[in-house]
Amino acid sequence: MSLVHRVAQSIGFIEFVFRRRDSAGDIFPSDAPVGTVDGTRPIRVLVIGESTAMGLGVATHSLAVAAQTARRLARITGRGVLWASVGFPDSRLRTAGAIDGSSFAGVDVVVVMAGIVDTLCVTPVAEWKRNMATLLDDLETRVPAHGQLVVAAIPPMDNAGSISRAARIAAGIHARRLNSATRSTASGRDLVDLVDFPAALTEDLWVPKSEQGTYRQMYSVWAEAFAGAIANRLRETVARG
Repeated sequence: MSLVHRVAQSIGFIEFVFRRRDSAGDIFPSDAPVGTVDGTRPIRVLVIGESTAMGLGVATHSLAVAAQTARRLARITGRGVLWASVGFPDSRLRTAGAIDGSSFAGVDVVVVMAGIVDTLCVTPVAEWKRNMATLLDDLETRVPAHGQLVVAAIPPMDNAGSISRAARIAAGIHARRLNSATRSTASGRDLVDLVDFPAALTEDLWVPKSEQGTYRQMYSVWAEAFAGAIANRLRETVARG
């Protein structure tokens, strides 16, 4: 049995990395997960995935990663952005296929944020790779030829301060394995860009608290990375004519 699975069994490994220490429970936005940044030739961006994609820790979607990505992208490109976010039913990649197909109508860019929960649930690498391939196959049929699929890397779980040290060691190993499987699966897919977890968020143990400010800042840094990847792809598309 691997180190990951031994630790998983011994410490009750489903310690959700963003679990708070307050008694109020997890905070999620109560408003609609859609919005618009005014401007010409709007870019349609859809963020899908686990709880982080749906604004865990903030009370309004305007502070979550989709809206923050949209605002940054609009500033970089000078264009409008239509944004939305949709969560996986159980925050795991295996349920990505349950997202209603209508959510993808007219979308130019899909951002995929997944893997924290799958890491903590010790999803087998082969299963993760199979599910990622299925998702990317599906998404490639849903975006246009000039579109883009942005896949966020799983954060460095060995630096996740809200779980025990033993869990961090095991989770770090497994997250790297899943990230490697993602890179292998994405290789050769022209529409796919992988985005690493921002280095600025890994300098210390990343421990989002119940305060909105910490989550808002985390999403802001993540959004900057996503917007940069999308803008780079748009510039390359223009350059190619």
